[in-house]
Amino acid sequence: MKILKYTGLCILASFLIACGGNQPKEISADDVKVNDKGVVVVKTDEKPYTGIVINKDQENPSVYTKLPVKDGVLEGKGYLYDGDKVMEEVTYKNGKMDGPIQLYFPSGKIAMKGDLKEGVPEGKWEWYDENGELIQSATFKNGVPDQESIYVSPNQQETTVEEINVEEVPETSPAPAAEQVKPVEESKPAEEKKN
Repeated sequence: MKILKYTGLCILASFLIACGGNQPKEISADDVKVNDKGVVVVKTDEKPYTGIVINKDQENPSVYTKLPVKDGVLEGKGYLYDGDKVMEEVTYKNGKMDGPIQLYFPSGKIAMKGDLKEGVPEGKWEWYDENGELIQSATFKNGVPDQESIYVSPNQQETTVEEINVEEVPETSPAPAAEQVKPVEESKPAEEKKN
């Protein structure tokens, strides 16, 4: 009897997987927009989108992001690719970068890792060279590095708190939905934008 239940569950699972039951659908960023309430919606029906939004770089189509959207809000792990290589991965919660973030060298080795809380660096951050050696680290609280926590490898130049530019982190990461999909304002005629 247990074998029949197991076989039945396997057949059902295979059917769901074959039909795409558990896999999120993917859509181009050109087919969605952010409405006036900040919700990612499908342009054709204005319904909140659930799935993966793919946004290709206009100048270099091999560079693209895959951003998870649930009920119109960024939720889950987002990725930046260069070809088939993951260059960055970041976690979204309630539409904001919140959780682990990692950047990678083209070789696939980790270049940087840390955590974000509502888009702001929080906790321990570490930067590595291409050989995997730790070159610097710092502990952040509300986006500010703690002076006493800064470590710089003896092989690196002296680095001060002011030289650790946390502003670069969000700019090099998969951006929030409003920056990844075309906002409503961009689709309005020029005359309406001026008003």
